[in-house]
Amino acid sequence: MFQYKIIHNILATNVSLFRAKIRDYDICPQCLTDRHTIDHMFLHCSVTSPFWRLFQNWWVSKTKETVTLSNSMILYGSFENMEYIYCLNYALLIAKYSIYNSCLHEKKLCFDSFLALLKEKISIQREIAIANNKITLFNKAYGNIV
Repeated sequence: MFQYKIIHNILATNVSLFRAKIRDYDICPQCLTDRHTIDHMFLHCSVTSPFWRLFQNWWVSKTKETVTLSNSMILYGSFENMEYIYCLNYALLIAKYSIYNSCLHEKKLCFDSFLALLKEKISIQREIAIANNKITLFNKAYGNIV
């Protein structure tokens, strides 16, 4: 549902909440300078940009696969033929959720918080895989990330 809202540009931001008279401001809670839109939050915010650089470096350290995050890849995921493509798209989704959650609660964006959330979500995926006798598929999908 979260990704659906991003794709259809219906994820609540300060701009949309301000327009609906729910918020008194439309400024980004991270950088405090620009209007808080979906594009700004995930692509153009001066606080988010370093987050994505950390993500790229983290990804290379875990998988040895170089990934260059384009705006399209950040917003919609990757469709490239990579060994860990499923895992990359899942990690991108959790990263976007981390960014959104930080904005929603007006908390400082923290890469370590994203890693903790990703670890928790992957742990749940692993338990589901074990329960469904699909641990081999899980290991193939998540490879070096866990």
